[in-house]
Amino acid sequence: MYIIHMDRETPLEAAFYQTPQGNQPCRDFLLALNKDERREVGADIFALQKGFPIGLPLCRKMETDLWEVR
Repeated sequence: MYIIHMDRETPLEAAFYQTPQGNQPCRDFLLALNKDERREVGADIFALQKGFPIGLPLCRKMETDLWEVR
């Protein structure tokens, strides 16, 4: 379990990975989920946008300006 302080006035921008061909595999995966699963994942993404920085298990730094949402 993790605790998030929702203290950002403006949520961070979230972007989906895009292949050179223009595909967005993560977005496509999310759109294939059922409504309840999409709602749960969306809530986690919103929590990250409003409460960043958040550590594991929700978010992990991969590079200087690149973070993975789990």
